[in-house]
Amino acid sequence: MAIGPWGVAAIMGGVSGISSMFGSNAKQDAAAAKRAGITYQNIMSQQKTAMMNKYRQRAYERKVQAVREQMQMNMDAANASWQTEQARFNEQMLGFSFNKEALNQQLLQAEGYAAATEQMGRSASRVAALTTAGAYGRAEVKMDLSAQSAKRQFGRNMGKIGA
Repeated sequence: MAIGPWGVAAIMGGVSGISSMFGSNAKQDAAAAKRAGITYQNIMSQQKTAMMNKYRQRAYERKVQAVREQMQMNMDAANASWQTEQARFNEQMLGFSFNKEALNQQLLQAEGYAAATEQMGRSASRVAALTTAGAYGRAEVKMDLSAQSAKRQFGRNMGKIGA
């Protein structure tokens, strides 16, 4: 198969065109590669930023969850402390109530005994009655002071629990 002069010229032009596409435009090729490199770097930077943001978001969510759990534990502990303190105070007040009832019973017994025996004169009876009433009054004041002290301590304890 013979190639004519026009065929050789066409082949040479094609080779020339192909070579110009691949190698003759080195500056354009370098610029394109540089643009591609910048684009690649930008994409990599964006991906890295996105990954760091996701990591920071997960870390923040873990911290928020830990704080919520700690707040729940604190609330549970405060609730348990409050209930314990309330129960202790109620038991203390109940004990004071029983003590007051016992004091009233002692007073009635002492007055009844003094009235029933009538072994002494009128003055002695009055002195015994006043002594009994005075002892009752002192015991009642002592018990009231204890109740007030318990109530103040209860208030302080509840304040601490609230804090």
